[in-house]
Amino acid sequence: MLCGCFVNSKYQVKDKEINLLEEWKTDTLGCLKYRTKEKALYIRDSLDLMGKSTVFIINKLGTPNSVRKESNSEILKYYFNTICRENVFIDSLDYCWLEMLIESDKVKNIEVSCY
Repeated sequence: MLCGCFVNSKYQVKDKEINLLEEWKTDTLGCLKYRTKEKALYIRDSLDLMGKSTVFIINKLGTPNSVRKESNSEILKYYFNTICRENVFIDSLDYCWLEMLIESDKVKNIEVSCY
């Protein structure tokens, strides 16, 4: 019986993760308010993304809102807690982002920040 509860609990966590990621991908600018700080922290702290490739990250989280390429790295940013007007992101106002530093096509650091 205990083993059955563990298996059921494992599937509930996986279903929660799938729903969270689907909502995250659907809310591409954060205007729908599906992208929250709690979800960004869950992605950073609970998903095993360190060392994963850019393709893996994009498949998991969707297309980033911003990509900045530097000599040996790139930074992917996903916006959340945005302020929108008629589903248009207003970048002159405060917002937050989940940021991933990628070097040699592997995630090296993940941060959550806000203006």
